[in-house]
Amino acid sequence: MLTKQNKALLRKAGHTIEHPYLLGKGEVDANFLAQLDAALKAKELIKVKLLSNCAASIQDVANIICRNLHAEIVDIIGHTALVYRESEKRIYLK
Repeated sequence: MLTKQNKALLRKAGHTIEHPYLLGKGEVDANFLAQLDAALKAKELIKVKLLSNCAASIQDVANIICRNLHAEIVDIIGHTALVYRESEKRIYLK
């Protein structure tokens, strides 16, 4: 579980992430989850953005991602979710 200080630190680090993972018309499927899983292993902190033609809400998509990948939602702003999962590297939280 992330504390308020940890979330603040991760939100600050999230501002520098330039390339979010985009979800359009399709739903969250196994391929998209595999891509996010690999990204979380490598980076710990990722942005997931919904395109305007996506039928699902960002809250629902973020919950599905976190439930399937054992990650945590750091923040949701507009159509973008910031997702964190601790790895062995411990890049952000030491």
